[in-house]
Amino acid sequence: MFSDADYNDFVNWVQDKDFDYTTKSEDHLNQLIESAKTEKYYDDVQGEFEILRQKLAHDKNKDLQVFKDEIKELISHEIVSKYYYETAPLIYTLHKDPEIKEALRILKDDKEYKAILTP
Repeated sequence: MFSDADYNDFVNWVQDKDFDYTTKSEDHLNQLIESAKTEKYYDDVQGEFEILRQKLAHDKNKDLQVFKDEIKELISHEIVSKYYYETAPLIYTLHKDPEIKEALRILKDDKEYKAILTP
Protein backbone atom coordinates (compact mmCIF):
# COMPACT_ATOMS: atom_id res chain seq x y z
CA MET A 1 0.00 0.00 0.00
CA PHE A 2 2.71 2.50 1.00
CA SER A 3 5.28 2.27 -1.80
CA ASP A 4 9.02 2.90 -1.61
CA ALA A 5 8.49 6.13 -3.55
CA ASP A 6 5.91 7.21 -0.95
CA TYR A 7 8.38 6.32 1.79
CA ASN A 8 11.13 8.37 0.16
CA ASP A 9 8.73 11.33 0.03
CA PHE A 10 7.98 10.77 3.71
CA VAL A 11 11.71 10.67 4.56
CA ASN A 12 12.27 13.94 2.67
CA TRP A 13 9.31 15.50 4.49
CA VAL A 14 10.63 14.38 7.90
CA GLN A 15 14.11 15.72 7.11
CA ASP A 16 12.60 19.14 6.33
CA LYS A 17 10.82 19.22 9.70
CA ASP A 18 12.31 19.94 13.08
CA PHE A 19 11.33 16.46 14.20
CA ASP A 20 13.17 14.71 17.00
CA TYR A 21 12.50 11.82 19.32
CA THR A 22 14.05 9.98 22.22
CA THR A 23 14.71 6.26 22.02
CA LYS A 24 13.80 3.92 24.86
CA SER A 25 17.52 3.33 25.42
CA GLU A 26 18.06 7.07 25.83
CA ASP A 27 15.09 7.28 28.22
CA HIS A 28 16.43 4.42 30.31
CA LEU A 29 19.90 5.95 30.39
CA ASN A 30 18.43 9.26 31.58
CA GLN A 31 16.53 7.42 34.32
CA LEU A 32 19.70 5.58 35.33
CA ILE A 33 21.62 8.86 35.48
CA GLU A 34 18.92 10.37 37.70
CA SER A 35 19.07 7.31 39.98
CA ALA A 36 22.86 7.53 40.10
CA LYS A 37 22.62 11.20 41.08
CA THR A 38 20.07 10.42 43.79
CA GLU A 39 22.25 7.61 45.13
CA LYS A 40 25.39 9.80 44.90
CA TYR A 41 27.18 7.52 42.40
CA TYR A 42 27.00 9.89 39.46
CA ASP A 43 30.22 11.82 40.08
CA ASP A 44 32.23 8.58 40.12
CA VAL A 45 30.87 7.33 36.79
CA GLN A 46 29.98 10.52 34.93
CA GLY A 47 32.57 9.83 32.20
CA GLU A 48 31.19 6.35 31.55
CA PHE A 49 27.67 7.73 31.33
CA GLU A 50 28.81 10.30 28.77
CA ILE A 51 30.51 7.61 26.66
CA LEU A 52 27.35 5.49 26.82
CA ARG A 53 25.19 8.52 25.93
CA GLN A 54 27.31 9.11 22.81
CA LYS A 55 27.13 5.45 21.78
CA LEU A 56 23.35 5.37 22.25
CA ALA A 57 22.73 8.67 20.44
CA HIS A 58 20.34 8.03 17.60
CA ASP A 59 20.80 9.07 14.01
CA LYS A 60 17.45 10.06 12.54
CA ASN A 61 18.48 9.33 8.94
CA LYS A 62 19.92 5.94 9.82
CA ASP A 63 16.86 5.03 11.90
CA LEU A 64 14.58 5.95 8.99
CA GLN A 65 16.36 3.32 6.91
CA VAL A 66 16.86 0.66 9.61
CA PHE A 67 13.18 0.77 10.62
CA LYS A 68 11.82 1.37 7.12
CA ASP A 69 9.58 -1.72 7.04
CA GLU A 70 8.12 -1.03 10.47
CA ILE A 71 7.50 2.63 9.66
CA LYS A 72 5.87 1.78 6.32
CA GLU A 73 3.60 -0.72 8.08
CA LEU A 74 2.57 1.84 10.71
CA ILE A 75 1.92 4.53 8.11
CA SER A 76 -0.12 2.12 5.99
CA HIS A 77 -2.17 1.18 9.04
CA GLU A 78 -2.77 4.84 9.89
CA ILE A 79 -3.84 5.65 6.32
CA VAL A 80 -6.27 2.75 6.27
CA SER A 81 -7.63 3.77 9.69
CA LYS A 82 -8.12 7.37 8.61
CA TYR A 83 -9.96 6.66 5.41
CA TYR A 84 -11.76 3.42 6.16
CA TYR A 85 -12.43 3.75 9.89
CA GLU A 86 -12.57 0.71 12.16
CA THR A 87 -13.10 -2.30 9.88
CA ALA A 88 -10.37 -1.59 7.35
CA PRO A 89 -7.42 -1.86 9.77
CA LEU A 90 -8.68 -5.29 10.76
CA ILE A 91 -8.98 -6.35 7.13
CA TYR A 92 -5.55 -4.88 6.37
CA THR A 93 -4.01 -6.72 9.33
CA LEU A 94 -5.65 -10.00 8.34
CA HIS A 95 -4.31 -9.56 4.82
CA LYS A 96 -0.76 -9.33 6.23
CA ASP A 97 -1.14 -12.12 8.85
CA PRO A 98 1.11 -15.11 7.97
CA GLU A 99 -1.21 -17.57 9.74
CA ILE A 100 -4.19 -16.39 7.71
CA LYS A 101 -2.12 -16.69 4.53
CA GLU A 102 -1.15 -20.25 5.47
CA ALA A 103 -4.77 -21.16 6.28
CA LEU A 104 -5.90 -19.85 2.89
CA ARG A 105 -3.14 -21.80 1.17
CA ILE A 106 -4.26 -25.01 2.87
CA LEU A 107 -7.91 -24.36 2.02
CA LYS A 108 -6.97 -24.07 -1.65
CA ASP A 109 -5.05 -27.38 -1.58
CA ASP A 110 -7.69 -30.14 -1.47
CA LYS A 111 -5.17 -32.91 -0.77
CA GLU A 112 -3.57 -31.16 2.17
CA TYR A 113 -6.93 -30.01 3.51
CA LYS A 114 -8.35 -33.55 3.43
CA ALA A 115 -5.14 -34.96 4.95
CA ILE A 116 -5.49 -32.63 7.90
CA LEU A 117 -9.13 -33.65 8.42
CA THR A 118 -8.50 -37.38 8.05
CA PRO A 119 -7.60 -39.17 11.31
